[in-house]
Amino acid sequence: MVVLCEFLAREGGDADFACLFEQDRGDDIYGVIEALDHGVPLDREVPCASLWCALKSFVDCWPQPLLTFQGFEELKRRGIASGDRLAMKSFVVELFRTVVPQEHGDAALYLATFLQQACTTASARDAEVRDQLCAARKIQKMVRASFLLKRRGPQASADKGHGPPARGRLLSRERDRPDAPPVPTLTPALAAKVFAPGFLRPRTLAADLGESMQAAAECLEVFIASADEAIFWCGRPMAGESPDSSDSEEDGAALAEASRAPANTDKQAASGREPAR
Repeated sequence: MVVLCEFLAREGGDADFACLFEQDRGDDIYGVIEALDHGVPLDREVPCASLWCALKSFVDCWPQPLLTFQGFEELKRRGIASGDRLAMKSFVVELFRTVVPQEHGDAALYLATFLQQACTTASARDAEVRDQLCAARKIQKMVRASFLLKRRGPQASADKGHGPPARGRLLSRERDRPDAPPVPTLTPALAAKVFAPGFLRPRTLAADLGESMQAAAECLEVFIASADEAIFWCGRPMAGESPDSSDSEEDGAALAEASRAPANTDKQAASGREPAR
C-alpha cells in the first residue's frame, strides 16, 4: 500500500483518478501486483489509473476492513442521519479509541491522509486550469473585439451613430464570466465512494445494504477531509501504554534520573572526590 501510494503521489496520479473504470486494465493490474509480490520496482510506463485499480483491489481484498466489521455494524445500528458530518466525525473518533486495533488504525490513517493530500493536489490543479481558461477567454474576447472594430472602421461606426464608445459597448455585450469549471478529477466524496468497502463493509453482502453503504461512504468522506487533525493522531493510547499520561511522564523522569546517577558517580570517582551524600 505504501509503495503504491508513494508512486501515485510522486507521479501526480490524482489527475488519472477519473479514468479508474474507463477500460479494462486487467493486464496492467496483474503486472503491478506481480511486481509488488516479487519486490520489483514499478514500471513508470504503467498508467496511474491502473495503479489506482491495484490499490483499490489490494484494500478490498483484506480479510477485514480497516475500521472493522464491528464498526460497520455499529454505524448501521446508530442510524446517523445523512449529512450530519459532526455526528459522523464523532463516530469515527470513537471507533479509533474503542474498536479499531492499532495496526488497522495506522493503516487507515495513512491511506486517508494520502487520499486527502491527493484531493488537495487535484483541487489546486483544477483551480489552475480554471484560471488559465478564464484568462484565455478574456484574451479571446479582446482579440475578437479588436478585429470587429478594425473590420467596421471608424467611419462606419460614426455613420451608424455609435462613434468611439462602440468598443466599450461591444465588450459590455460579451458576458465576462469564466468558463464552467472542469469536472473535478478527485474529491473526498469521490474517493470515499470508491474506497468505502476497504474501510467499512459488512461480513455478508446483502441486497438491502444500499443506505448503510451510503452512510459508510459519507463517514469515510468526513474521515478523509479531517484525517490530518490532531484528534486522530493524538490521545490514542499505544499498545501497553498507560492511559494516565501524568504517571507515564513521572516514570520517564524517574528512569532518566536513575540512568544519570551511575554516570555521575563514576565521574566523581575518577576525579578522586567522594560522591555527595
